[in-house]
Amino acid sequence: PRAHEAMTALNGLRVLDVGCAFGASLQVAESWEWDGYGLELNPHALALAREKLGSRVMCGDFESVELQEQSYDTILMFDVLEHLPDPSRALAKVNRTLRPSGLVVINTPCTQSLSAKLMRRIWFHLKAEHLFLFSQKNLMLLLEQHGFQCLLMRPSVKALHLLYIDHILQRYRVPWLSALVHLMTSVVPRDLTYLNFYTWSGDMFVIAKKL
Repeated sequence: PRAHEAMTALNGLRVLDVGCAFGASLQVAESWEWDGYGLELNPHALALAREKLGSRVMCGDFESVELQEQSYDTILMFDVLEHLPDPSRALAKVNRTLRPSGLVVINTPCTQSLSAKLMRRIWFHLKAEHLFLFSQKNLMLLLEQHGFQCLLMRPSVKALHLLYIDHILQRYRVPWLSALVHLMTSVVPRDLTYLNFYTWSGDMFVIAKKL
């Protein structure tokens, strides 16, 4: 495929995936012939990632681990920034760790998303482990303060199935919507409830370049 050819043409790019979980993104980077490394704090996820990627996956949290300055071309932060006690300090470190014109790629909950507006005080991203939540405007300002230019900012799209959505809406109930989705799961053929479809997730996807 052309997309794969384009990515492999950039072989040798050094990538750090912060909070790499089981290493799925790093395996994709490896298929593109990128030089991928991961950082993971959860012991279970770390062990599974190391089974696939060995010593390329480091143990630790981003704010305390020692990283050489200007050592990576791209840093991935998928579902990470909202968990950090000091996102401003973290982005300053991202800037120092990236090479000139390097990229940071972020996925994080968006307080301006449709799900946030519909669910309000019961929005599923309002939970104790999410220490900071961002709107598009204040995340862009924070990136600019730390020497980044935002290249892309858009709603995130995820593949979900009906049963998963029903589970979320029964846990975080929304008037009329929870009941409607639950009714749909009871009348739709069972096989179809596991069929993935793409929908907005309540997150935003951001790519920013170091200036």
